[in-house]
Amino acid sequence: MLAPAGKVQGIFAASLGLTRALKNRGVKAARFVPFGSGDNGLSVCPEAAFKQIASGEKFALLEQIVANYNRLLNTENPDVVIIEGLTSARFNKDELNADVCHALDADIIAVIHGWCGNARAAVTETLRHYGNAGRERVLGNLVINKVVDDDTAPEEALFPLEITIDNPNAPHAGDTGYDTW
Repeated sequence: MLAPAGKVQGIFAASLGLTRALKNRGVKAARFVPFGSGDNGLSVCPEAAFKQIASGEKFALLEQIVANYNRLLNTENPDVVIIEGLTSARFNKDELNADVCHALDADIIAVIHGWCGNARAAVTETLRHYGNAGRERVLGNLVINKVVDDDTAPEEALFPLEITIDNPNAPHAGDTGYDTW
């Protein structure tokens, strides 16, 4: 699950890019957007979700999200599903994303803006809501950097780059801790 840490814009592009990178490597990848306005019938309208939560029906909402996720699995039969976390909400987005993550038994990739001066603190605060999963199921962090002006873009931004996910819990001694596609 792509879990936005702090105020993140661009998670949609990040999920599309990660899905495409996986597909380009031969991995059958699919995107799942639990909260959205898509017409694919697999997303819950955010306003309807907030009404359910406000009326004490969070469990029913999570059941609906799990049912939608299972429909995606049955329809597309993917190897990997990129779950797009909610970036803003009337309720605590971190808590709601954590509930969805637990309901779907998903691993976590924290997403943060590169310009965030307190990136580490934002990621730590976000993952706190995920409990043990925030310590044990984190695959890494994805940093979104926005280039404001093409004339000032670093040279490497002008060419296709590899997606690298930092893995702070590298399992083997000597492992670099990075997965690259």
